[in-house]
Amino acid sequence: MDRQCGREVCDRKPPWQGLERCQTIYTKRTYKWEKKINLLSTSVAAISESDSESSISVTEEEEAKYDSSSDEEICAGECFVEEESGLGNQQPAAEDNEDKDSRPIEFSWPDQSSSATPDKTSSVAPDYSSSAASNYSSSTASDYSSSAASSYSSSTASDYSSSAASNYSSSAASNYSSSTGLDYSSSTASNYSSSTGLDYASSTASNYSSSTGLDYSSSTASDYSSSTGLDYSSSTASNYSSSTGLDYSSSTASNYSSSTGLDYSSSTASNYSSSTGLDYSSSTASNYSSSTGLDYASSTASNYSSSTGLDYSSSTASDYSSSTGLDYSSSTASNYSSSTGLDYASSTASNYSSSTGLDYASSTASNYSSSTGLDYASSTASNYSSSTGLDYASSTASNYSSSTGLDYASSTASNYSSSTGLDYASSTASNYSSSTGLDYASSTASNYSSSTGLDYSSSTASDYSSSTGLDYSSSTASNYSSSTGLDYSSSTASNYSSSTGLDYSSSTASDYSSSTGLDYSSSTASNYSSSTGLDYSSSTASNYSSSTGLDYSSSTASNYSSSTGLDYSSSTASDYSSSTGLDYSSSTASNYSSSTGLDYSSSTASNYSSSTGLDYSSSTASNYSSSTGLDYSSSTASDYSSSTGLDYSSSTASNYSSSTGLDYASSTASNYSSSTGLDYASSTASNYSSSTGLDYSSSTASDYSSSTGLDYSSSTASNYSSSTGLDYSSSTASNYSSSTGLDYSSSTASDYSSSTGLDYSSSTASNYSSSTGLDYSSSTASNYSSSTGLDYSSSTASDYSSSTGLDYSSSTASNYSSSTGLDYSSSTASNYSSSTGLDYSSSAASNYSSWDQQGGFSWNR
Repeated sequence: MDRQCGREVCDRKPPWQGLERCQTIYTKRTYKWEKKINLLSTSVAAISESDSESSISVTEEEEAKYDSSSDEEICAGECFVEEESGLGNQQPAAEDNEDKDSRPIEFSWPDQSSSATPDKTSSVAPDYSSSAASNYSSSTASDYSSSAASSYSSSTASDYSSSAASNYSSSAASNYSSSTGLDYSSSTASNYSSSTGLDYASSTASNYSSSTGLDYSSSTASDYSSSTGLDYSSSTASNYSSSTGLDYSSSTASNYSSSTGLDYSSSTASNYSSSTGLDYSSSTASNYSSSTGLDYASSTASNYSSSTGLDYSSSTASDYSSSTGLDYSSSTASNYSSSTGLDYASSTASNYSSSTGLDYASSTASNYSSSTGLDYASSTASNYSSSTGLDYASSTASNYSSSTGLDYASSTASNYSSSTGLDYASSTASNYSSSTGLDYASSTASNYSSSTGLDYSSSTASDYSSSTGLDYSSSTASNYSSSTGLDYSSSTASNYSSSTGLDYSSSTASDYSSSTGLDYSSSTASNYSSSTGLDYSSSTASNYSSSTGLDYSSSTASNYSSSTGLDYSSSTASDYSSSTGLDYSSSTASNYSSSTGLDYSSSTASNYSSSTGLDYSSSTASNYSSSTGLDYSSSTASDYSSSTGLDYSSSTASNYSSSTGLDYASSTASNYSSSTGLDYASSTASNYSSSTGLDYSSSTASDYSSSTGLDYSSSTASNYSSSTGLDYSSSTASNYSSSTGLDYSSSTASDYSSSTGLDYSSSTASNYSSSTGLDYSSSTASNYSSSTGLDYSSSTASDYSSSTGLDYSSSTASNYSSSTGLDYSSSTASNYSSSTGLDYSSSAASNYSSWDQQGGFSWNR
């Protein structure tokens, strides 16, 4: 046996026989190997043999027989003996470091951990998800999902839990985790989201949208959309979607699917799916899915999904998702999903999702999500989200969000915010905000804000704010603010503020505070804080805080604070805080905090915290925290936390935590947290946020925010947000958020979110999310959290956490966590966790965890 271990010096090694795999570190005195060692040489006396690893130290007398080389001659590698079979996954031998002559050698073997019920699903990296009941885990890497009862695990590896790398998800009951990876989208009802290039138009009835470049228009009835460039139009009735590339559409009954490339369409009733690229569409009833690139559309009833790039759309009922690239759309009823890039759209009922780049749209009912780049759209009901670049759109009900650049849009009710640069839009009701540069728009009701530079607009009711430079506008009712330079406008009722330079306006009832440098804002109820740098946001009730640099915002009720520097926001109830740098947000109830840098967000009830850098968010109830850097978010109930860097989010009830970098999200019940880069947007109802650059928009009702640069928009109801750059839009009901760059949108009801860049959208009902770039969408009914970096999300009930990097999500009930990097998600009941990197998710009931990244363990020796 003179097998070469990659070096000539190894031909002096002893005759390996009876070895399955040998690891030799051939030094002057010591060589080791693993697994069974049976040497014919009887002179070797000390053989420590075990199943896992073995190490042999050879005496100097024997060393002279085999090694006469100098100390520098080392053989490092693996020796394989063809005579032996069973070369399975071997654990590396414990290294004996006594010999100083041995050189460090790097070995990497796939890790094989044991799970409660070794339910193996196909994945690219090792995915371990174990749940007690109805575990849905799909991963792209190795997915090990074991569940005790009715475990559905599909990996792309996957469906409810999709991860690219090793996924550890363990849940007790109905665990849903999907990560692809960078899309976590799940919605409950009627989600409408369509995105194409940089135009996201989504409407419920008689939608007229015409664009010349890339037009995504999705409407429920009589949708009129005409575009010259790339037009995706999807409607609820008589939806026609055709794709040319590789279409996987599968339907059960009266399935109409036509594809030119590879078409898999599976639906239960009248499934229409056509894709051009690679389209996977599977629906139960009347599923319409068309994709151009790689389209995975899977819906239960009338699922429409078309994607252009990579589209993952999954919906339960009437899911409309269309993607052009890679479209994964899965819906239960009438799911329409179309994506152009990479579209993951998953909805339960009437889900409409279309993405162009990488679109992850997942909705439960009538989810419409379309993305162009990488779209993660997840909505529960009628979610409309379309994004072009990286779109993270998450909404709960009829959320319309479209972003082009970096859009963070989160609104509560029908929030319309659009920004082009850096847009932070947060509104409560029908907030319309559009910014071009850096737009922070946050409004409560019908907020209209548009900015070109850096726009922070936050309004409560019908807030109209448009800025060109840096616009911070926050208003309570019908706020109209337009600024060109740096505009901070915050008003209580019908506030019309337009500034060109630097405008700081703040109001008390529903306190909206946005700062660029170092922001300390503390409010009592509904605190909205978003920060980009270092964000500490902690609020008591409905705290919305967004900071860009270092933002310290702490509010008790309806606090809207957005800072660019260092943001500390802590709120008790419904705390919305988003920071880009270092975000510490802690809230008690419905805390919304998003940070980009270092985000510490902790809230008690409905805490929304998102950070991009280092995010610590902890909330008690409905905590929304998202961080991009290092996010620690912990919430008790409905915690929404998303981080991109390092996100620690822990919540007790309905904790949603998603991080992109290092996200630790732990929530107890229905925690919503989604983070991608630097945006965390969470909203309650119909959040419309669209940003082009970096848009942070957070609104309560009908928030419309669109930004081109970096858009953070968070709204409560019918939030409309569209961003072009980095869009984070998250809304609770009818949230419309579309981003082109990086979009994080999370909403509870009818969330419409569309982003072009990086879109995180999470919604509970009628979530419309479509993204083109990178879309993470997670929705509420249960916890949706998506993170990109290192995401630790742990929630007790309905925890949604998705991370891209390292995601630790642990939730007790209905925990949704998705991470892209390293995701540890553990939940007790209905835990949804999906991660792309390394995901450890363990939940007791309905745990959804998926993660993608590192295929195994590597030892640096």
